[in-house]
Amino acid sequence: MGGRTTVKLSPHEMAWCLKQVGFTGIDQLTGLDNIVLGVAIGLAESAGETDAMGVSTSGSSIGNRDHGIWQISGKFHGDKITKTPDWRDPLVNAKLAKAVFDEAIRAGRTSGWQPWSTYKVDAATGKASYMAHLSAANIAVTAMWRTAYPAWLLQLTHDRVASTQQLADELPDLSEIKAMITGLAITKTETISLG
Repeated sequence: MGGRTTVKLSPHEMAWCLKQVGFTGIDQLTGLDNIVLGVAIGLAESAGETDAMGVSTSGSSIGNRDHGIWQISGKFHGDKITKTPDWRDPLVNAKLAKAVFDEAIRAGRTSGWQPWSTYKVDAATGKASYMAHLSAANIAVTAMWRTAYPAWLLQLTHDRVASTQQLADELPDLSEIKAMITGLAITKTETISLG
């Protein structure tokens, strides 16, 4: 059995997931549509990869693990991840992002996106990481609003994740192959040394 395999969602699929879990409205700090921002942040956080697992290497969050497309912080939102352990599912990860977003608004933050590091503007450059992905995010959301996303898109996304995982599960575990090769090399070495 192989390990999990990452599926990379398109910006269109990410936008659809965000819409399905209830993201709406305009961000109060940037004036941008929250779905556009959510797609741009997801691209900046994980490039849309469902299995993304970020590990902090600096500051007070050293060793902290962030999960999935929207990199839900295990340090700050581990309770949410524990309650819904299938954070790799794009729709589940979008729901987790919505819960973090809503919690930030309830806590009095001006923007629900403030908990994400890729939303924060770098003082030296005057830019935030998500900004590099705004063009792709805008195109995805514009396309979504112009054409009704069919009900089958969610199923397609889930099927794509499931079939990729099934393929990975059917592939041999590389560590087993490595052990077999190592075993063959040891046997050959022993045979040569004995013989």
